[in-house]
Amino acid sequence: MSENSILVIPDRLVKAVAKERLGGRDLGAIVLEQAWTEWRLKIVKNLSFRTRANPKACNAYCGMEIREFEGINARQRWANWRTVPRNLSGALADQPVRAIDLCCGIGHSTEVLACYLPAGSSVLGLEFNPEFVARAKLREYRDLNGSLCQVDFRAQSVLEEFKMPDESPVPSASMDIVNCCGAVGHHFRPEETTRLASEINRVLRPGGLALIDSGEAGTSMAAVIRIFTALGFEVVRHSKSHLLDVHAQVCFKK
Repeated sequence: MSENSILVIPDRLVKAVAKERLGGRDLGAIVLEQAWTEWRLKIVKNLSFRTRANPKACNAYCGMEIREFEGINARQRWANWRTVPRNLSGALADQPVRAIDLCCGIGHSTEVLACYLPAGSSVLGLEFNPEFVARAKLREYRDLNGSLCQVDFRAQSVLEEFKMPDESPVPSASMDIVNCCGAVGHHFRPEETTRLASEINRVLRPGGLALIDSGEAGTSMAAVIRIFTALGFEVVRHSKSHLLDVHAQVCFKK
């Protein structure tokens, strides 16, 4: 999977791994599962997570049971297995890295990072809901060869200073990658994304990558690009899970 020390992930491999890791489920069934779960949450709990105000979204997710979040996040999980590896391919040296996975939920996006990052890498997942963090810690995170990846988690708001599991601040310029899936493009206003970008800029080393999702429901791709380039980041590429996806993850290089 490497070529001249650069991580290369062929798209045929991306599709094959996504199918295997998701049990071969097709997108139609996944979309129906999400729609049914969302409808049930509205009827039974009067709960809606569709807001671009981050604190309100966090409270909504805290009102979900694990199985409900599994349903709500089903389509996003499908998308993660496509957008993240496509953004990593050709943009990363094939050597161990340190990564942060923002708004990691119960570990769906962390699974993707653990799968595709070079052997010996480590991932720190940050998630607001302590119950989601507890569930995420129960998972096994394996790379393409089946080896376990070093993964830790911490419950916190990502709009605060990023911290390690021992509550010490993440050291400045210590991370190689910061990833975010299904959050900024759904549940962050531009002013919140600006705060988030500042902290990402602090923890990333020069040359590090920021993979940030975008969407009109939260912070649009144009706004995400404007916010990060104002801090000196360069756009490497953007990736969608499929041609008609209204959300895209943008890959930036510091």
